[in-house]
Amino acid sequence: MKIVHYLHDLTVFPLTFSFRPAADRIAYGQMNLLDPIVFVPGLGCHRNWFDSAFRHEALRTHALISIDLPGQGDSPENHLARSHRSGGLITTLSGCVQGALELVAHMTDETRVHVVAHSMGVLPALSAWYGLPTHRRGRFISIEGNITGEDCSLASRSLAKGTDAVEQFITDVAADDDAAMRRWGADLASCEPQFLVNLAASVVGWCDNERNHPRESDLRDTVYLYGERSGFPEHHRERFAELGVIAQGIENSGHFPMHDNADDLWTIVADAVRSYHARY
Repeated sequence: MKIVHYLHDLTVFPLTFSFRPAADRIAYGQMNLLDPIVFVPGLGCHRNWFDSAFRHEALRTHALISIDLPGQGDSPENHLARSHRSGGLITTLSGCVQGALELVAHMTDETRVHVVAHSMGVLPALSAWYGLPTHRRGRFISIEGNITGEDCSLASRSLAKGTDAVEQFITDVAADDDAAMRRWGADLASCEPQFLVNLAASVVGWCDNERNHPRESDLRDTVYLYGERSGFPEHHRERFAELGVIAQGIENSGHFPMHDNADDLWTIVADAVRSYHARY
């Protein structure tokens, strides 16, 4: 599904997304239909990484929407590859996430909107989530999300070096023993190389700037999920304690738990959003 979305600076982007309404035809009194969830993919990733969430029983009573960010997935935007304002790409992507949040927020005047973002997608998603009125914000869930410069070691600093580095990175990932990494490599290969350079440079610049780092009031009660094979991000241990971030590992998975162990991941996500709903 695709709609035209206007950013606040009048830039026009197609907002390409998958949508599934909450379960219907449920006998009265058996189940409450709960708050919508918006899924935001990582660097170069297609929205279909979240398809398993749409089939998961624990999430059937939530309306779900997953989006393609401009320049990747089914939303190629060639002018993003030609742009020299790479530092503003996170802001541009945030405007697209904001469009998705507004779309589901308008479904009802009462429900909160939950966000699940992966890796680089956390940066624009978190920025857009801040733009929601406080009473509409639900749980924010980061899956190995970028926050500070220490989080840019997996790909961004390499990709930001130029198109030759992008081509080499894709070649290396395509030959990886990990099936999820090979799938990511296929997604990256479908993107314009210069777009990946620009986006990676924007990610690094954003994360290295301490003014963009979250404050305690921003992240309290948010959830950080990490793959067991990735391990806990030790560079965040003190920061997470100070910010009130709830961290939890996903067994038998790496950087892409939605591929490696989708059942445990979505069960944990469902518990996280419902416990937030029950407390506030």
